[in-house]
Amino acid sequence: MKCEHADELMMNYLDGVLSKDQAYQLNQHLQKCDSCVETFYAYEQIQEEFKKMSVVEVPEDFTRNVMSKINKITPQYHLEPQSCIENINGIVWGIFSILFGIGVLLVMYQQELLQFLLNNPYTASWIGQFIPTFDLLADYLVQLQHNINEVFVFVQKIMGNIKNVLIFILIVLGVVQYQIYRKEKVEI
Repeated sequence: MKCEHADELMMNYLDGVLSKDQAYQLNQHLQKCDSCVETFYAYEQIQEEFKKMSVVEVPEDFTRNVMSKINKITPQYHLEPQSCIENINGIVWGIFSILFGIGVLLVMYQQELLQFLLNNPYTASWIGQFIPTFDLLADYLVQLQHNINEVFVFVQKIMGNIKNVLIFILIVLGVVQYQIYRKEKVEI
């Protein structure tokens, strides 16, 4: 038996609704699990403390008084209404995200989608007209990917050259600083 189930059985025991079979299972678990024994004794102590407490009768108008006090409380915060631009901005970003996601899915599953549409008798003639456009778009995307890769290679070369120039400048500055430090040390 897991401890969570034993905890449920302990609650049933404290409520007085535990069957004999469940009591036997709980007893077997408590003989093996020290953690649950501690929990069981803690529950019993809490129940004993509740039995010692006296029951306090509330006045008849208690609920009405509490609710009237709650209604008199003013909130400590102020909600500013959203402007129309903020709502439009959210809508535009939402639409952009949806269209971007659809575009990504169309690019990823382009061939499967075209095959499905070509095999469908209702869309075969209609989609057949767009196949040259899809081929041009695919060629354009391959060329775009090639151009982006060339830009990345160019930027990496420039960054390598910039890194070498920065290292040279730092070495020169270090030598100049050393010369200044050495000159000041000699004069002092």
